[in-house]
Amino acid sequence: MNHKIINIQFLRAFAALLVVFYHTSQHYFAIGGEHTGNFFSFMSQIGYAGVDIFFVISGYIMWYTTHHIRGLKKVLKFIYARLTRIYPLYWSFFFLLILIYWGKDKLLSLDLLESFFLTTSSLGDMLLPVAWTLQYELYFYCFFALLLFIPRQHQIKIIFITLLFIITLQFYAIITLHIYDKEHFYAVSRFYTFWVSPFLVEFLLGSFVAYYFEHHRIKYLTPIIIAILILGIGALYYQSYMIEGTLEQGYFMPQRVLFFGTLSMFLIALIVELNKREIYILPKLALPLGNASYSLYLSHTILLYLLYKTGTRNTIENIGVYQGFFMLIVISIIVTYSLFHYKYIESPLLKLSKKIRTKLFYN
Repeated sequence: MNHKIINIQFLRAFAALLVVFYHTSQHYFAIGGEHTGNFFSFMSQIGYAGVDIFFVISGYIMWYTTHHIRGLKKVLKFIYARLTRIYPLYWSFFFLLILIYWGKDKLLSLDLLESFFLTTSSLGDMLLPVAWTLQYELYFYCFFALLLFIPRQHQIKIIFITLLFIITLQFYAIITLHIYDKEHFYAVSRFYTFWVSPFLVEFLLGSFVAYYFEHHRIKYLTPIIIAILILGIGALYYQSYMIEGTLEQGYFMPQRVLFFGTLSMFLIALIVELNKREIYILPKLALPLGNASYSLYLSHTILLYLLYKTGTRNTIENIGVYQGFFMLIVISIIVTYSLFHYKYIESPLLKLSKKIRTKLFYN
């Protein structure tokens, strides 16, 4: 068991489950589930923040795992490793969806080529909509690959300058162009919503956490826990009483990053410090679920779609009682499938990519 990453794996699993709970809550409401006062109503308010946690984790992992990378060959190996981490598993679900939608008009309405390479700029053109997050992951990997050509001692300075650059441009666009107003947002340049997106701040915050732990430790955990609680409660209050809708909606992107991006930064700092103190969170579950978190993230909306198309969701609705219990069973099935998919599809794909990498780079 790799004790160095147990809590990181736990956090990956936790983030993926949050997103699963979020999307499952929509099906729960569709079959008549109560919109307030239960687990699913709560998850509908915060579950999407699993994505923000993922982004901060990615930034942390990028800094943590690249301290030894120097020179063109190792940078190319890094690029290969990141691309093969994203694409092969994604493509397995891409082709599964092709089979599911075969003969249906939906395939004709999508840009399959750009969806295949994750280059489409429109969420509506994506075959697997949750893969929108992978576009940001790939973008950050490219940014970090370029960063690796710079001496290590200067990389954190570039990250800090990039952070200030993004915040400055976003502030300018918000004040002068009003790009996050509902009437402007869907017509705004992709430059602001992708290339200098607030989501990139979350990756950079994760890198800062990793850099901090290279030189320091957290002596007192109470302030970190208080900050997490304040940000979480603040986000819920802001959603419930100050805006119409939730922070998941695109035109609340800056506020979402402010609340949940910062919360995620403190959260990963907390679990890393606990790890360094040899306080492990559910270690027997953390590693297998963390390993399968990518499979869980990509598979769950497909399985929920099949739940609907096969009539299973209607069956649960017709039962009329214990709907929440049955939806939790559905989630357990999704988790079980993701473990299966990791073991028999994702893990072999990763091993194959490593073998090819060895042949390509001779070590």
